[in-house]
Amino acid sequence: MASGSAGNKGFEPAPSGARVPGATPAAPRHFRWIVALVSIAAAIGLAEAMVRVSLFHTTLEFASQDPEYYARSLDELWIYRHLFSGAKSWTVGVPGAQASNETSIEFYRKWAASLTPDPELGYVRAPDIRTPCHETTNLATRGAGEASWVGPKIVFVGDSFVESAACSNDTLPTKVQKLTGIDTLNFGVGGYGVDQMFLYFKRLAPRCDRKDCSRFPCSPASSPNTAIS
Repeated sequence: MASGSAGNKGFEPAPSGARVPGATPAAPRHFRWIVALVSIAAAIGLAEAMVRVSLFHTTLEFASQDPEYYARSLDELWIYRHLFSGAKSWTVGVPGAQASNETSIEFYRKWAASLTPDPELGYVRAPDIRTPCHETTNLATRGAGEASWVGPKIVFVGDSFVESAACSNDTLPTKVQKLTGIDTLNFGVGGYGVDQMFLYFKRLAPRCDRKDCSRFPCSPASSPNTAIS
């Protein structure tokens, strides 16, 4: 028995925590957590990059590019439709005509450049903005140069249909001015609901309360885009 006990001494297990010769040391637990977190972050970043490419930077057509999945209103539908066609040519004007620098634009990418907060309406157009394609007059209407309430006027109030996704001197009211020869004022603001249009119309009405001033609140609610004077 004694000799057997003496012979087993060479096979005693190593003390706990002792390194076994020739064995590979285990990675620290905190290092494994770091690797896992970095892998998750990389996977999320790669997934987001793929979504962005499929939405904004490809000429291929994907179901994810359908703006009806995201838009909550007609105004948002137009905005998303433009954003998701970033790899394509988008112009405003006569189909097939050569687009000018005034109409070949990305209007909604700098849409907020001409807006300012308003306590009653949420936001309105700011006066005297000089950002190209987003110019506003001293009366806070879309247009380049000075504007005035003096003389015959046609005043437009509405949402993005009146605002127009074109440069300030190529909007719907500007075209009406060229056709009629009567000075127009474009108070259209994209995203406005009927309530905001009514309140804005009510605010501007006293300035246009005369025979040579016509007021046109325009809205998709007056199907389709009818003007009510």
